[in-house]
Amino acid sequence: MYYSPLRYPGGKGKLKTVMKHMLECSGKQGGTFIEPFAGGAAVSLSLLLEGTVSHIVLNDKDKAIFAFWSSIFEETDRFINKIYTVPLTIEEWQKQRSILKDKDSDRFSLGVAAFYLNRTNRSGILSAGVMGGKKQEGKWKLDARFNRNSLAKRIGNLLIFN
Repeated sequence: MYYSPLRYPGGKGKLKTVMKHMLECSGKQGGTFIEPFAGGAAVSLSLLLEGTVSHIVLNDKDKAIFAFWSSIFEETDRFINKIYTVPLTIEEWQKQRSILKDKDSDRFSLGVAAFYLNRTNRSGILSAGVMGGKKQEGKWKLDARFNRNSLAKRIGNLLIFN
C-alpha cells in the first residue's frame, strides 16, 4: 500500500521492506524513526502505519516540502478542506507556482503550493511543467493525479497517528 499523499517516482519507497527487516533484526521495532530528508516519506509512513515503529520525525531540506508536512500535521482539517476546494485550473496552477517561488509565503500557503504542484506537475517535480501542458492538450490533464477523496483520506489517516 502507498501511504504518502505526495508523488515521488523513484523515491525511497522501495527501501521500506529493507528498513523494516533491519529494525526487526536489531530489535528496534516500536521506537522512533527519523527521516531527515523525508521527501514523500514513503519509508517512514509505511513503518508507522504498519506498526513497525510507534513514532516518526520528518524533516526536509526543501522548505516547501517541510511546509507541506508541517501543514498537514498542524492544520489537518484546514489542509483537507483546501484539497476539496482548490480549483484545478491553469490559472490556479500559475497562482500556486507563484506562491512556491515567493520567499515571503506563509508556511501553510507554501505547503499547499508544494502539494498542488506535486500532484499536477509532470512526475510530481515541483519545478516541472504542468501535466498536459499549459494548453491542456496532452493525454494526461492537470487533474489526472489529484483524486480529492483519495488524497484527503491519505492525509486523514495520518491524523490518527499525529
